[in-house]
Amino acid sequence: NVDLRYCSLVFFDATIFPDVENLHLAGSSNLTYLNITKLGLLKYLYVFATGITSLDTSNNVYLDLLNIQNTPITSIDFSNNINLRIVSNTGGNILSPVLPASIEAYQSGPGVTSLDISSNPLIYNLLIASSALSSASVDDLYIQLNSSGVILGTFDARYQTNPRTSASNSARAS
Repeated sequence: NVDLRYCSLVFFDATIFPDVENLHLAGSSNLTYLNITKLGLLKYLYVFATGITSLDTSNNVYLDLLNIQNTPITSIDFSNNINLRIVSNTGGNILSPVLPASIEAYQSGPGVTSLDISSNPLIYNLLIASSALSSASVDDLYIQLNSSGVILGTFDARYQTNPRTSASNSARAS
């Protein structure tokens, strides 16, 4: 485990810890660069209140949980993160995330304007809070979840400025 909380780092090359499975960075608003590309065993990544604007997780195939809070990352490519089960982005700026085939996803923040879950047949819980999703986008999420067979899980679109409309009434509400 590597735990760096409230340190004054500006740059962190985590590849000096090639066998780390758990990396926790918090309270380092000056931290603008994080290199995790050679952390082949990384399973849990927590990034809280940093200045990081981009993150390359393409080589982290064992990544199971990614939790980003109050960090200005605007995009992440999850296409190689085949084991990722839980994605949480709160108070973040990931504008149009294409979520991996995760089981649970939590997405909130005023910067969220769209969300593509079409390639997530295993998604079980989806929480979208305080986002800028349009009513049409909220409707689309209900329809995507319904068409992928999500009937036992939950979809919570709380605190949305733009609620669901009648366009998605045929999709099951949970």
